[in-house]
Amino acid sequence: MKPTLISYSRVSSAKQLEGTGIEQQQDYKLLNQLSKEYGLPIDERTFSDEGLSGFHSHNLQGEFGRILQLISTGSIIKGSILVITSLDRLSRAKTNDAMELMLSVINRGIRIYTAMDSKLYCSDSPNLTADLIVSVIIMAQAHEESLKKSKRTKGNALALIERFHKGERAADGNPIAIKSVGSLPWWVESSDGSVKPHPYYFGVAQWIAQQSLSGVGTTKLLSDLNELYTPPNGKGWYRTTVTRFTKSKSLTGLAVFTLDGVEHELSGYFPQVITEDEFYQIQARKKTATHSRTSKNKPTILNGLQVLKCRSCGGGMNYYTAGGRKAYRCINGMTNRAKCKGMSCSSEPVHEAVKRSLTWFSVQPKPVKEDKVTPVVARLDEAQAKLNQMEADYMESPSNIMAKMLAQVEQDVEALRIELEETRLSQASTDDFGTFDEPETTDEYRDVIVRSVNTVQVHKMGRKEMLISIYFKSGLNKHYYIKNNEVLQEGILYYEPQAELDLLDKANWMLFVADGRLNQWIDTGKPLDVLPDPWEE
Repeated sequence: MKPTLISYSRVSSAKQLEGTGIEQQQDYKLLNQLSKEYGLPIDERTFSDEGLSGFHSHNLQGEFGRILQLISTGSIIKGSILVITSLDRLSRAKTNDAMELMLSVINRGIRIYTAMDSKLYCSDSPNLTADLIVSVIIMAQAHEESLKKSKRTKGNALALIERFHKGERAADGNPIAIKSVGSLPWWVESSDGSVKPHPYYFGVAQWIAQQSLSGVGTTKLLSDLNELYTPPNGKGWYRTTVTRFTKSKSLTGLAVFTLDGVEHELSGYFPQVITEDEFYQIQARKKTATHSRTSKNKPTILNGLQVLKCRSCGGGMNYYTAGGRKAYRCINGMTNRAKCKGMSCSSEPVHEAVKRSLTWFSVQPKPVKEDKVTPVVARLDEAQAKLNQMEADYMESPSNIMAKMLAQVEQDVEALRIELEETRLSQASTDDFGTFDEPETTDEYRDVIVRSVNTVQVHKMGRKEMLISIYFKSGLNKHYYIKNNEVLQEGILYYEPQAELDLLDKANWMLFVADGRLNQWIDTGKPLDVLPDPWEE
């Protein structure tokens, strides 16, 4: 490998992109001239960071960061020349940070040529000291210019945020666009200064959200998107686009702008695609993963859902096929015999028991759902009000004690925010566990199981003899005694719900089996406790 001439350009704004930025910074006429002057070939690789800030060093995560990596690994040879418009294309960070970046290049034997002043910076230059002094001045001026621009930008953004909170809107009734910071989701537009639904892509966003709420997987969603809708980038719909979309709270209308480390939340800034409850329902569905993309087996109604458990050890069970046999087997028994002796069972009776239990469950009266979100919201509001008051008090009369108290309350507020997110997610995962039509396809069964079933426990009693126990999220449960693929007994073990839940403990279950209570239930088919008398006081 030989030294080469390497072109690097960076533009940080749309205005530069639309104007002469890229064209001026990739001046091939200049490269040809330098190639003749220094006797170096032009490198086939070109590096350009478009829309990445040098003030915030975002270009270090882009192409310039790649250049530094190639220099470090020797893929860019010592003696090469990095051609840029001016030193501020490398960085507009604080002078000491910008200088450190520049020195990390020239100290490795890579020269830097700046087209603006036709100057070559290199570590063996006899004028190195003077060159470095000049570079310090240039970088200091660049940073100061960016700093002033940043302050103006933030000041403008803060003013618009304040106007938003006061209820000021554009002439068309939509929020005034805060264009100086942040970016818009692809389903939103602000071409005339107000934030509104994109005339084409907002409908696409609503369609994706409804598909996700219906349980459609990402792979199917991507296939349909690429067939039905033009992508916003003109190239194609990608998995990352869909996964980021479904995780973004901007779907609920929330915009978050971070200025000087402070987050400013603007509820209702973006047009709402779905409600907040629907957003958490999508998160709940994503959390309860469906079939793994890496699995070689076709999905059954249970595999990959992580609900099927071996009752002997509590470990999960995997689906497998061998010699025409379709079965589930204990993972612990496969990998660690010290944990479990290992157990496998035919998949057919397990599927039959689960399907029968869902039919039974669908007609059972459902308990009234407890609202767990509202109390957490109330606690968060109270803590936030306390924090706001303490901040005001601290501004009037600051003290070390007050600062420590303020820090503690800030931690409490953050903890409550996390608790609220988790509570909303948990609530959404069970809000509709008892509401479903009779499933028909494998995917429909899987969706109902994810929403309704807490765990399916398999207790193997002998060859082709087992007890399948289905525990629902509502607190109901159903047990099936199966022998030779035939259900011989079904029902509940106890009327008392807590007594049923206690049997999920391994020690309690082993005792239940050892003292003959399981066999008693199989023989009689009746719960082992007495039905509570509704008239008894």
